[in-house]
Amino acid sequence: MRVPLLLAGLAVLTSGLLAEARAPATQERAKGGAAKKETPAPGKRAGASTELSRADRYFAICDYDADGWIMFSEAKASLGIDRDGWKAYDEDKDGRIIAAEFRKRYEAILATGGAFLPPRPKADAREAIPERADEALETYDKNKDGGLDTGELETLLVDVGAVRLEAETSIEQFDRDLTRKLESSEIEDLLTLLKPSTSATKGPRPRTIDELFGKLVPRKLQDGSTPQPVRIMPPVRSFRRLDIDADGEISLDDLAELQRPLVLPVRARAVLAALDTNGDGVLDESEFRAAMVPSP
Repeated sequence: MRVPLLLAGLAVLTSGLLAEARAPATQERAKGGAAKKETPAPGKRAGASTELSRADRYFAICDYDADGWIMFSEAKASLGIDRDGWKAYDEDKDGRIIAAEFRKRYEAILATGGAFLPPRPKADAREAIPERADEALETYDKNKDGGLDTGELETLLVDVGAVRLEAETSIEQFDRDLTRKLESSEIEDLLTLLKPSTSATKGPRPRTIDELFGKLVPRKLQDGSTPQPVRIMPPVRSFRRLDIDADGEISLDDLAELQRPLVLPVRARAVLAALDTNGDGVLDESEFRAAMVPSP
């Protein structure tokens, strides 16, 4: 079976289920007769719509006064480190951390299997979360194309202190029409996630988009109508909306539940078997993504 036919089969199988689914200035400072030069990491105040690497983004957050380097007081407040932790960053012992030193330490932590926790932004540096999508577009849509691309969204997230959200990941999860940018209705969904809850109900806040939106919603029945399967509403990823039991895999049981009681011209078992490249009987997310990419 050819890959295009498999993709067409998967599209037929899931089309009814997914039909509703629609981010150089150089600073110089001399110390003891020696000059140390470094281009400041891009950030909120030094590069509006530049797509940042995570290390550079974290550096910009820690650099509270935006002077191109991090002093100990800034590192202590943003990273929670003491003098011993400071030494691991400040390799040349000049009393400050430049972007290259920060990036090197960040990469070293990840290389050893560690986790680099997002830094704490300066409290009074946070901008208010836009109330509506049109406000967000007016402030952050620099190229005026009617949407927020990765770089523009990155700027918004840094401004409002949403350091745990990655622009690329947010676009991947909220971009229902696959334009590689967030437009008005998609931005509204993102703002819902960013805004503090106004509910009087106490309890932990959702930490991910799946926790916030990934709930099974029964379909309304009309008199005499045939029962339909439950659905998961957007902006949850397409993979999650097919993975009904949320076990990280799309199985034949998931597909059978979703197509019930429809009779489709494509056999779910045949499509699943053809796209299951490792032969374990289910589709993981990497196999699902690979199936969505047309062959050259």
